[in-house]
Amino acid sequence: MKYRLKFEKSITRWDEAIPLGNGRIGSLVWGGPSALRFSLDRTDIWDRSTPMYTEREDFTYANLVKLAKDGKTGEIREFFDAPYQCPTPTKLPSGKLIFCFSDGDHVCSELDLETAEAKFAIVSEKGTSIAEAAIVESFCHAVTKTGMIRVSASADSFRVKLEHPDFGRPEKEEEQVYDPMHREISQGSLKKLHYPEAESGMRTVSEMTENGSLRKFQFFWFTQKVDAAFSYGIVVGKTEDRESTEVFYRIVTSEDGDDWLQDAIDALRSELGDGYEKCRIAHRAWWTAYWKKSRIRVPDPMFEKQWYLTNYLFASCSRKGEYPMPLQGVWTADDGKLPPWKGDYHNDLNTQLSYTHFYKANHLEEGESFLDFLWAQKDAAKQFAEKFYQTKGICLPGVMTIDGKPLGGWPMYSLSPTHQIWLCQSFDLYYRYTGDRTFLRERAWIYFQETEQCIRGLLQKNEVGDYVLPVSSSPEIHDDEAEAWLTPNSHYDLALLRYLYQTLIRFAGELGECPKKEWEEILSHLSEFSVNERGVLMLSPDESLEESHRHLSNALAICPLHLY
Repeated sequence: MKYRLKFEKSITRWDEAIPLGNGRIGSLVWGGPSALRFSLDRTDIWDRSTPMYTEREDFTYANLVKLAKDGKTGEIREFFDAPYQCPTPTKLPSGKLIFCFSDGDHVCSELDLETAEAKFAIVSEKGTSIAEAAIVESFCHAVTKTGMIRVSASADSFRVKLEHPDFGRPEKEEEQVYDPMHREISQGSLKKLHYPEAESGMRTVSEMTENGSLRKFQFFWFTQKVDAAFSYGIVVGKTEDRESTEVFYRIVTSEDGDDWLQDAIDALRSELGDGYEKCRIAHRAWWTAYWKKSRIRVPDPMFEKQWYLTNYLFASCSRKGEYPMPLQGVWTADDGKLPPWKGDYHNDLNTQLSYTHFYKANHLEEGESFLDFLWAQKDAAKQFAEKFYQTKGICLPGVMTIDGKPLGGWPMYSLSPTHQIWLCQSFDLYYRYTGDRTFLRERAWIYFQETEQCIRGLLQKNEVGDYVLPVSSSPEIHDDEAEAWLTPNSHYDLALLRYLYQTLIRFAGELGECPKKEWEEILSHLSEFSVNERGVLMLSPDESLEESHRHLSNALAICPLHLY
């Protein structure tokens, strides 16, 4: 496998940048010679404030159902969408390293997917001749979690600076007012977040090398306090010789240990002592082992390249022992604004489909990040089920923070209970691909049963004796208009309900357990799927999909649930 991404001109947008990552940290590299930017990110850097309005007594499923049945769309928005329009909680950008070259007209960029290494040529055009003024190489170390950069150029031909995000100050804090007429994918400038000013530091350390020469290490950093419990920072180490300059960095948080800042400096000093070439031996070995776990060959070279690119991105932003990828993975926006959609966890498609292929691609450890996260959020899921749905069991919000709290948003989807069943499928698939019966009994069986407790507490019988939810929807049909409330059950909800009870009965058989009578009774009273006069699967019993759509959730029964 030898695939690369190549760009012959400077990349001018953060969302078209060269992506590097190792599951914990990420870097987007873009810009021209005067400001080659490394936009840095770490998955768990969040403002974890309690979402505004979600602590109100009337922030409940019962109230949502009542307002939906009464057709009070405006009140629904004010109660349930309003929290999402507040700046916090939100994923936070970490900061950036900027390399400023004194010469050069544009930057040629290249990413080697096989080794997860990037190369940038600073190109000067003088008349008809073209020359490389400098070469910048970089990777995010797959093992040590350190970002590493090497600049092959004279030290006086460029400078490097570290910048922290331009947040607002506490004294400028302003009251948040919900405006249903101005709802954007980003909640505006980073200045809407009000934190103490970042603190910076610098230190130079000299040591004698084995050949008797003196070597200097420069360290510089900033730390940013977010709240009383959480701070983060970026620490940079730099050393240079006649031929090149090496710049290593770590993104650290107060959750990394009591001496998190000093520990980062010590680690960087050790790695800088080893040097760029030696460090990337272990990095390349990790990626070599990763690519050996699966490969494909298909007639269309573009499809084949896309498969390898997708698997590269997957390993770059999902690793065992780390948080799973949120909406932008480890590549939060660098445009002076809050992250699109808060960089959150969307469980109405995004998290599930980001983790739908790792089983058959044989990248189980990288995918276990998601399963471990869901299991760790069981307490949060139990609290949400009890407080919002007023049921037993577990249910995570459809749109949530890194610690499992509801963010609000269009409530037809952000607060739909059946997304939890789609999350359950990850446990089912993991068992089916691995055959791990211990995992089945100690994880999947438990997670499904506790999810069913919440769902059963919401089901009710309609006039013909079928079990339905009080209200129903299909992400994200009709956005958040009144029409988004489909006749129960939508085929999205119906597919997930049928899948839940069929799987519980199957699990019981495989484990030698007796399925509960209520599971079989509920399954027998779930309606069949409806098709229209053209034989096409419908959205709900009385509505067809008449246009293309970004979700196509009415087809969930076909894929990925495979009920047909």
